[in-house]
Amino acid sequence: MVLSPTMFERMGWSGVAAATPQILLYGGGFFFASAIAYQFLLTPGASTAAVATAASTAVLQILVYGGALLYVFSKSAKFSLFKPAEEMVYISLDEEGRTKGKAAIDVVGSQAGKSGGSVLQQVLLLLCGGAIAGQLPAMVAVYMVISHAWLRAGA
Repeated sequence: MVLSPTMFERMGWSGVAAATPQILLYGGGFFFASAIAYQFLLTPGASTAAVATAASTAVLQILVYGGALLYVFSKSAKFSLFKPAEEMVYISLDEEGRTKGKAAIDVVGSQAGKSGGSVLQQVLLLLCGGAIAGQLPAMVAVYMVISHAWLRAGA
């Protein structure tokens, strides 16, 4: 947050607004690629040696910490960069447009996105027989498409 005024001066509105989707697109892409690699290559089986199981557990721990770090960075970028950039859009509007636009985006858009994500996850869970691991590739594909569209929309 301390650096955001400097970032707005150097990168401009579109550069700062694009920081959050870039963090999510590239960081999430790396995280999900690692998760899929872990799921299909390193998941210990019943006849796996103890050394391989220990290595798999260490990789899983790194993956969990990496996911937590991505979450912290994405929320930090959202609230210190993206939200101020979003609020700057409303400056040029009149009072009525500002109120209606903010309500539409904050109430309708936000809730529709959350609801749509929840419905998608439930449908994928039903299609995969309740296995979260089975829905991972489809979730990654949707995640990457949405992140890429968000990045393009801010440009």
